[in-house]
Amino acid sequence: MNTNNKIIWGVVGVMVLVAGAWLFFRNKKEPAAKPLAEKAVGVHYAGGGVHVVEGTVALPNPCYALSVAVEKRGSSPEKVLLRFTATPTADVCAEVIYSAPFRATFDAADNAELSATINDIPIALDLEPRARVSADARSIFSLTQGEERWVEDMLITFTGVEDDSRCPVDVVCVQAGWVTLRFLAGGEEILLRLPGDSTVPNALVVGSYIITLVNVEPPARSDKSLESLLYSATLRVELHDTKG
Repeated sequence: MNTNNKIIWGVVGVMVLVAGAWLFFRNKKEPAAKPLAEKAVGVHYAGGGVHVVEGTVALPNPCYALSVAVEKRGSSPEKVLLRFTATPTADVCAEVIYSAPFRATFDAADNAELSATINDIPIALDLEPRARVSADARSIFSLTQGEERWVEDMLITFTGVEDDSRCPVDVVCVQAGWVTLRFLAGGEEILLRLPGDSTVPNALVVGSYIITLVNVEPPARSDKSLESLLYSATLRVELHDTKG
């Protein structure tokens, strides 16, 4: 084999080695980055083209500031990305799991598909779907004790029964009596009574809304104690500035 052939085969050999190394490193996958949290847990209220998502993200320690931004990424169905950002606030921190709260409100189709990332790494969403109603049409809806509902930007929760002196349906009474219920509306504790009176009304203004107690079920019975009744409150919520 002459010198020229040796050079050619040497060059070919080097090229083969370089190509093999390039293919090896090209096909070698980088290990997936571990997200700072596994998932975001909470509730998802949707209705009338408006969504409210709130809950917590379990971070490795309390020395993080959590924020969330909303990014729309497509249509048919509409896709929405919740971009969580966890920023360290200290160099040294006790390793104690911290449930960082979050809340996001955005406009999107009611059937929009949601996904999430934290510091640009995908995480799971574990959200309980809830109905959200609009106050524009003077919405009427019912809540069982302990249930909550978003109306526009106000969360209403039926927290309990204050008193129930209604005349049982199977008894003849001189006085009809009343039932008083407790609610948490927009962070404010309120009492509503049916029928309302000068002490406790059946309607109150809370923020930009009028909340009216329309009906309470079930009716009182002589053979049922207050504790055994499964109460349901029917409410009407209207925008205060459109009240006729």
